[in-house]
Amino acid sequence: MLHAFRTFETPSPNDLIWKYMSIKNFVKMIQKESLWFYNMQNMANEYDYYEGHAPMKWVNDFDEYKKGEIDEYNEAIQPIFKKSGVIINGNKNLTLKDIFDILRPNAFILCTCISDYELYHMWENYAKQGIAVNFRYNKLQSQFLNQLEYDPYIGKVKYVDYNKPLVVKMDTIWNLFFIKRNNFESDNEFRAIIMPNKYIGDQVKGIDLKVNLNDLLENVILHPKSTSEDKETIKSCLEKNNIQTKIIFSELDKLPSN
Repeated sequence: MLHAFRTFETPSPNDLIWKYMSIKNFVKMIQKESLWFYNMQNMANEYDYYEGHAPMKWVNDFDEYKKGEIDEYNEAIQPIFKKSGVIINGNKNLTLKDIFDILRPNAFILCTCISDYELYHMWENYAKQGIAVNFRYNKLQSQFLNQLEYDPYIGKVKYVDYNKPLVVKMDTIWNLFFIKRNNFESDNEFRAIIMPNKYIGDQVKGIDLKVNLNDLLENVILHPKSTSEDKETIKSCLEKNNIQTKIIFSELDKLPSN
């Protein structure tokens, strides 16, 4: 089942989704024929400590949540409760902080960018000397709908001012994982999150979600400073793993026309 939020936007079917990454991670993606979902707790620890957090001033705006959504992952979160010393029972009133602390260690996230063209700041921030791939949203949606093991939650990120009261209507606790500070608005991020029903441990950095890359990938885009040798390396990797897609050089590398 695919969960899309009524209160948040989803891309249009033909929207182009971009994933910027290192060459190393690209090779892993091709070899495993999968998309990498990064553990949100690790993401918060290593990259942005605001991931999976919200201002406590929002607590009063989110005093109602769907307890059934927590119960759905009861088996997964009990070890997290135990480790943190939290005793849970039917009468416990979970705070907003509790919800984040419970779900973050067992939530895994795929971060992508929506754009009709490559973006310079995405290369600089997420794929220096790396690579990018793109695909249409309807193709990604089809891959998620075919998943048997996980039920992805999807949505376009909503960018808000953390210094102001929460103005986004919440219809699920998962909405909170699709909110970011407006400082990152230029990323135009689309994300997908999966949460295993069983706890898989704090040391698991991520989950490889199997997909059909031949059906999914539209283009592989080389970094603006990539060489012909880089292109041959990428081409060889694709051929060895029977992945057929176009390899193109960055538009940013083109000289101006006369």
